[in-house]
Amino acid sequence: MDLNRLNTQKLSNEGAWMTVVDIGTGEETDIQILLAGVDSDHFREAKKDWDRRRREKLEKGKGLPTAEELEKARLAMLVTCTLDWRNLELEGKPLACTKAAANHVYRNFPWLREQADQFIEDRRNFLPPEARGEAVEPTPDPEAVALSDVDAYAAEVGNGQSAGQSGDSA
Repeated sequence: MDLNRLNTQKLSNEGAWMTVVDIGTGEETDIQILLAGVDSDHFREAKKDWDRRRREKLEKGKGLPTAEELEKARLAMLVTCTLDWRNLELEGKPLACTKAAANHVYRNFPWLREQADQFIEDRRNFLPPEARGEAVEPTPDPEAVALSDVDAYAAEVGNGQSAGQSGDSA
């Protein structure tokens, strides 16, 4: 098997859309969040930053990170991995996707944060569709589409006769 079939890095960097599930009904909502995965450069850079800060704290003799510091670091990684969103409103108004807005949303809606955390950690979300066993719709060949349009037009004009000719003979 070709390992490229299971390459999660490309889609982890581009991001994958997560559909938010309503915790009250269990139904999907119209809210979607574009998230980078754990194999993305976004996640790895945020993790390196956290590792560096943790190492500096240890070197200064300040001990291990507290639970609060760990939670703050995890939130920062999730914010970094939030690339965009659709249909997200707060107090009835559309909310633009910014780092500050993502930080606010995840801090104040822990259930949403949990869904996003689980999504970015599940590498299956960042596999190509064919590797997940999903049918892949072929991309139409623009030339084939153009030819089929010409064929359809020719059939409409008169059973394959070119435009400008009538089917009547004088």
